[in-house]
Amino acid sequence: SVYFGENIRSSSNLNWRDYGSFHKGVVPALQKLVSTYVVIFPALDVASAFPLNAITLGNSLYTSALGDDAKNYPRYYLVGFRLLASIPPIIGASVISDLGAITDYTGITGMAVGFIFPALLAFYSEKYFLDKRISPTTVYSSVLTSRKSIFLVLVFGIFLMTFAVISLVVYGSPE
Repeated sequence: SVYFGENIRSSSNLNWRDYGSFHKGVVPALQKLVSTYVVIFPALDVASAFPLNAITLGNSLYTSALGDDAKNYPRYYLVGFRLLASIPPIIGASVISDLGAITDYTGITGMAVGFIFPALLAFYSEKYFLDKRISPTTVYSSVLTSRKSIFLVLVFGIFLMTFAVISLVVYGSPE
């Protein structure tokens, strides 16, 4: 913060774009190399991980949608689900280039991952066991795994997501 001053960018790696520009000689070449590496590393990191994440998500969507019969469908179904997983982020990145705005909206999914999905998993796993006439109670069961607690976590997660989305829509991304 002291080096970069008051104009700190939302994507911290971009602060390094002009790093070392006030020196002359051999050291600036090394500074420019370090600066360039820090600036492009996030893009290289995402570019290398994106195909793996898209394939994994596509495979998960494929097996979730088609169930046990997934292996009986033609391969182009699997390719279609992989495209379904990979094309929306590419379109989104081509429309919105401000990383701060992107993370404002994608950060909302963290609320779903942290609150909504665990509550739904707990609810449906309990339902699954009850449907099979198996007791869902284990040695790990407590007041935190009761239906009331699960419901409260679910409602809290939905409230947080709704509040965050409304705040972003009404007030926009913080500068």
